[in-house]
Amino acid sequence: MLQEAGTETPSLREVAQRAKLSLGTIHYYFDNKEELLEACLDGYYARLVKLGQELATQTSEQGLVGREMVEHVARSLYRFVCQERALVAVRIRTNARRGELHPRRQPDFMGAIIEQAATILEPHIEVDALDARLSVQALSTTMVRFALLSDEELTWVTGLQGAAAREALEDYIVRAARRLVRPSDG
Repeated sequence: MLQEAGTETPSLREVAQRAKLSLGTIHYYFDNKEELLEACLDGYYARLVKLGQELATQTSEQGLVGREMVEHVARSLYRFVCQERALVAVRIRTNARRGELHPRRQPDFMGAIIEQAATILEPHIEVDALDARLSVQALSTTMVRFALLSDEELTWVTGLQGAAAREALEDYIVRAARRLVRPSDG
């Protein structure tokens, strides 16, 4: 239902109707639409954490270091964001409405995960810890915005169309990651 919602998230009444539940049942579990949306995003965050764990394992097992590691991680994360486009759009809309990431998400997704990413990157890059943290945040923000570009915007931004435009953005993300964290040659 969220994928079909377009630019507006459905009301609690619409959710209840679509789920064939009473509005009272929805209100029993969720105080408001924001809490329902956060519950919908739980799966997205679980998949993001799982991907992070898989990337850490892959890079270690495959012996990826420096440039190879940064490129693999940046490409994998960008593809994930593109696959999760509908839920990413919900996250952005709720952040804009609230003016911030939901407070229950901040410790993990603006704190622990960014710190973990910076720590994993540290031996492979040539920037200090603060720049690594800020680079991770800057890249995630850029990935989200690029993933949300419409086909028309994508054509205007890249001068390309369709798959060629998407591929150009993915390659740009990889180059941007390399510039921001300056990976060692491995």
